[in-house]
Amino acid sequence: MFVFPVTMMQERFCVPIENLNVIPQIDDNDKSEDAVMDTWYRYNFSAMLWLQSEIGSGKKQINGLEFMFGNTIPSFTRSNITVKLYHTTDSVIPSSPTTSLDTQMSGVTDLVTVLDNGTVTIAGSNGAYSTLFTFEENFCYNGVDNLIIQVEDRSNTVGVNYSNMWRGLNNGVASNRNCYSRTDVSYASLNPIRDGFRTNVKLLY
Repeated sequence: MFVFPVTMMQERFCVPIENLNVIPQIDDNDKSEDAVMDTWYRYNFSAMLWLQSEIGSGKKQINGLEFMFGNTIPSFTRSNITVKLYHTTDSVIPSSPTTSLDTQMSGVTDLVTVLDNGTVTIAGSNGAYSTLFTFEENFCYNGVDNLIIQVEDRSNTVGVNYSNMWRGLNNGVASNRNCYSRTDVSYASLNPIRDGFRTNVKLLY
């Protein structure tokens, strides 16, 4: 009997909805910061949690992400970036998150590496959403659980520009659904901190 690999089964039985997108957070621009990754540092880690109530019910085959920039960024590339999406039943990030966040969250399922040590192109203009990379593998959102978007930047190079993006609080409330860290010393020494600000993002499906 032939058994489909998990990722193949996931896409096979996830009904894609074409030419639509969901914007969990619409222009909630509280401040513009070097969110997701600060390109002046050699190593970055960040993760955002989005609630099912923000994304909507029903299965969605997510095939792209767009991030909202806070000023005009000339195009440059950043290598060795890994992006993971996975479900969780938790509604907040742990109080002491680590770079092994997926082992700390409850009810983690369907972890998919949508970019594996790949390259992102950082470019955009104030208030505009930009796609930084092409998914290497789609993610089937189950329409029931909450969603983690996790970015690991192991470029080990000092950047040439800020990645400046708009961030906002969840409905104006610090909800502990974000964590981040960066360093110039060693990736293993990263100790993420939790906060309430999440980068404005589109989930494409």
